[in-house]
Amino acid sequence: QNQSPYASEKKQYPIMGNRMYPPNFTLVIQTFCTLLCACHTPQTTKILHYYRSHKDQLDDNLRAKWLRLPTTALSYKDPGNNPEEPDRDCLHELSEKDSRLPHCRFLYDRLILEAHTNMDVLNALNDVAVHWSYEDPKYSNEVISIITEGVDRSGADQVKTYMAIMAKFIAIDDTHHENRLKLLHVPEQRDKGVLHFIKVYRSKHQPFSYTCMVALVDMMYDNESYANYMISIRPHWEWWDQWLDLYVHRTSSYVQNQNMQRFQQKKIEWFETRYATLLAKYEIEVQRAPPIQHTSMHQNNMRGHGMYGHGSYGGGGGVYGGAAYNDQYFSQNVAGNVDDIHGVHAGNGVQPGSFDGAVGGAVGGVAMAQSEHSRDNSNELYDNLHEEDGAAVADEGDAG
Repeated sequence: QNQSPYASEKKQYPIMGNRMYPPNFTLVIQTFCTLLCACHTPQTTKILHYYRSHKDQLDDNLRAKWLRLPTTALSYKDPGNNPEEPDRDCLHELSEKDSRLPHCRFLYDRLILEAHTNMDVLNALNDVAVHWSYEDPKYSNEVISIITEGVDRSGADQVKTYMAIMAKFIAIDDTHHENRLKLLHVPEQRDKGVLHFIKVYRSKHQPFSYTCMVALVDMMYDNESYANYMISIRPHWEWWDQWLDLYVHRTSSYVQNQNMQRFQQKKIEWFETRYATLLAKYEIEVQRAPPIQHTSMHQNNMRGHGMYGHGSYGGGGGVYGGAAYNDQYFSQNVAGNVDDIHGVHAGNGVQPGSFDGAVGGAVGGVAMAQSEHSRDNSNELYDNLHEEDGAAVADEGDAG
């Protein structure tokens, strides 16, 4: 259902605000979500009806189980209408028309757009998602669809909103808890899970994958049940270790300033103090990536120019051919060659009319890169990673 149950084609609605002064509906949204959390959901209504018809057959423990409400429920006591159970938590009943509104997908799409920049709206949205997902597999599937589809089409900034929704969603303590975790991470359609999107975009959208990893690690710290589940499916994200080790220690070849250094240091600190510590808690050792030996651009230029190059363009070919870029693995292979780690970056961007220089420089760069063992005999590892990247690109096309 994508349309509001209150919308009418015969009614003309006024347009409020404009681009310069958009309307602020934060208080309205908070009030609306608060009212929904004070009402029965379709599932809690069914549970209450079952309880009323079988309460004489239930002992105290079963009664407490059947009367339990979600943590977001704004319940109240009604001893006047329930003299036999004055302490029972009560919720309000919704009309048939009103009960259709929480299932309107368009509503959540609009709320999420506001939640990207408004924490109050995000918190209100999370309360509704938790309240209505409690013991309701159908509504839970709708929320899972919202999260996975949102993660798939988001960048590094907007994906934080969906991760925040997911953090509250996986904390729901009911009989459908394990099924939610499975559908979010390793569903039957593997290209629909959160872990799949993190892996398939790890080459071309590294900040996105890194942001998701940070969010999931935070969830494992905050939710022990979730951490145990993630450890149980460790083979699905074991590749994080070496990928993160490379990513956090990568230095930009083009921009070097104090802000970049601080940002890199922050990433390294997170990797060592949060990620590695979390794995150590479960007696898991982080798989470190082999160290990368870097060669200076000046040496590459001299090699390419002096050994094989014919003039400045040849030297340039040597620079791009042999430079062991710090971020070679993560950058796109602009030359279109599958093996980007041996300096076949070369040739691309060389001026016309200097074919011999370009070829000579590229050959010089490759020869230098091989002779210097710039990867410290870790070629086999990186070839395996690139084979995974090829599969990831194919998966990305399917996911797109």
